[in-house]
Amino acid sequence: MKKMLAIVGLVLIALPALCKDFSIHQVMGKEPRQVDAAIGKPLSIGERGAFREYGTKRSGWYVRFAGGKSVLATVTFRTAFAKPEAALEAIDLKVGKLKPVKTMLLSRRWEKLEGLKSVTVRSLDGKRWDTIEIEK
Repeated sequence: MKKMLAIVGLVLIALPALCKDFSIHQVMGKEPRQVDAAIGKPLSIGERGAFREYGTKRSGWYVRFAGGKSVLATVTFRTAFAKPEAALEAIDLKVGKLKPVKTMLLSRRWEKLEGLKSVTVRSLDGKRWDTIEIEK
């Protein structure tokens, strides 16, 4: 029984790390080649490189560029999260004690979170959170 509890404890400790796609800070404010290195080869590139679409094992990405740097990103996870904060942790954002500036049934928005202008987490049903919009 003790071994079982120890295993469950280790899994619970490791769970946040397993849920992380990677750090959004590897994407926002970066040049296209840096974003490609972080996410992988783009699935498509918009006219004059204005945006790029990517796919990872756990999510789909849409990244918009202006002035040679990424300024907007939308991440859509294939598996939704029970809380908006858990979705944010999957891209290495922690809200800590910062409260959302706007709370609605299907969205939560934070401003000035870890150097980002705004971060919005969206849900289709108010229970499962699967989309994050980030503005640098």
